[in-house]
Amino acid sequence: MATDSGDERWRVGHDFADRITVADGTVYAIETTYAGPPTLVALALETGRERWTAPLADDGGFWPTPPAVGGGTVYQGGTELVALSAADGERQWTRDLEADIAGSPTIVDGAVYAPVGDGTVAAFDRDGTLRWREPIEHGGQGSGSDPVSSPAVAGGSLYVTNGWQLTALDAETGSERWTTPTEEPDPPVVADGTVYVSGLDTVSAYDGADGSHLWRHRSSATSGTGIGIAPVVGGTVFFASAGLHALRETDTTT
Repeated sequence: MATDSGDERWRVGHDFADRITVADGTVYAIETTYAGPPTLVALALETGRERWTAPLADDGGFWPTPPAVGGGTVYQGGTELVALSAADGERQWTRDLEADIAGSPTIVDGAVYAPVGDGTVAAFDRDGTLRWREPIEHGGQGSGSDPVSSPAVAGGSLYVTNGWQLTALDAETGSERWTTPTEEPDPPVVADGTVYVSGLDTVSAYDGADGSHLWRHRSSATSGTGIGIAPVVGGTVFFASAGLHALRETDTTT
């Protein structure tokens, strides 16, 4: 739709699942059907014209992650981590981590960071060379390993949630910098040295340097969709829970 009027510009008949990714004038989305494996579809942003499609590996038991795009490559998670050419969808490399990719990969400074369903985070070079793979401390609720959220990366640190725990790793080496309990399990967002994490009815802010808790805002929500929605940060923290909340940095509601 046009941003200035809301008028529809184009429409396509694909059955897309999960959120879409937009980069460099192209829309990337996952199409799911009962007749075949999930398919990654690339559409021209201005016209909706299909540029290419690429079927994804399907073992019948995984849900593909939203694609991540950077440096002319599309990175796709599922039963494996796949890198495809953003120009034509040609597969460049595939890495089997012996566990499903738990969330969308994150691309920063020539590295690809993938959250893995066995409770680890894996870092790769753009050519698929493994830099490191490290386990994330379990948060203490439930049993076994909890899937790791999609990472947020800034200032040389990588931040993830895992089983009601927020953890910071050194982005270059994977070594743990700090970890702290949290009430919020959704993927973190980092801005200006602060890490924001949300859940069903709360959003919290943490100091990115040492993990100290800065503030928590609580909504009146009593039920949710089960889909983790990260807060949106840009001078104001926007938090969707029993309505849309716009929070200032001075908010300290508990």
